Amino acid sequence: MKKNPYTYIVLAGIFWSTQGTLGKLLGNGLTPFQIAFSRVFIGFVLILALTLVNHRDEIKIDGEGMFKIAAMGIFCQGVNSICFFYSVSKISVAAATALMYTGPIFAVIVSRFVFSEKITKLKGIALVVSSVSCFLVVTKGDIGVFYGSMAGILAGTCSGFAFGVNGIIGKLLMRRYNSWVVLMYAFGFASLFMLPFCSPVELLGKFSNFNLMAGVTLLGITTSFLAFGSYFMGIDKGALPSKAGIVSTIEIAIAVMLAYIVFREPIGVIRLLGIVGIFAGMYILYLDSRNMSIEV
Repeated sequence: MKKNPYTYIVLAGIFWSTQGTLGKLLGNGLTPFQIAFSRVFIGFVLILALTLVNHRDEIKIDGEGMFKIAAMGIFCQGVNSICFFYSVSKISVAAATALMYTGPIFAVIVSRFVFSEKITKLKGIALVVSSVSCFLVVTKGDIGVFYGSMAGILAGTCSGFAFGVNGIIGKLLMRRYNSWVVLMYAFGFASLFMLPFCSPVELLGKFSNFNLMAGVTLLGITTSFLAFGSYFMGIDKGALPSKAGIVSTIEIAIAVMLAYIVFREPIGVIRLLGIVGIFAGMYILYLDSRNMSIEV
């Protein structure tokens, strides 16, 4: 039985949802940039190992492809992380996170021009429902979180754009190259780009702490290796980047539930409505896909 490609996107969202909880547990020992770098670098090491074992014959690629993958890794991983954390420093975590989740909006718009994907009525409704729901979950409906630095707002929006086009660029590259090879080089270039921002000598000293090293390794396994591996596998198997972006918002719903279980962070009525809305958006996308199948 052929597995629905969006199953992999849902899995990616589940793995990504652990990022906030693990990041908070690591926050007392590492700076935000050190956490971001460690996540990407450990992901690179694991993806490199898998690629050397299973796809050794496909590692060699041409110069043009290498340049494009480098640009993808630096922008979609490196610039994304730096813009996000800069946004956090200028406005707030809630506002920066909400702006990052403008990614699905950019994915739908860019996919329309790059892949000629139709913006159907149901897809448009799903996008609006998901975007509003993410806003409710992250900000609890408080628009005041956006007041502050314009530079912070622009950086957060840039983070959202980088997040949104990641699957689009990946889909274009996977037409010629293996998905794991693309991820391997992308994470490698992203690691090199982010290295100067994380005080590497200081970070190396901190890794003598076993608990810290174990936590960072778990973060890299779940939110880099498994999450991006699943996401790109879904894209490679036919998931549309525009829909994948919307489906991946399941991450934020599960992240809030994990925070409640681990830290007893309250959910509240507004957040609960947002969580329900995220799942509703996914169901609307399912109806859209079913209608398109019937039309075909």
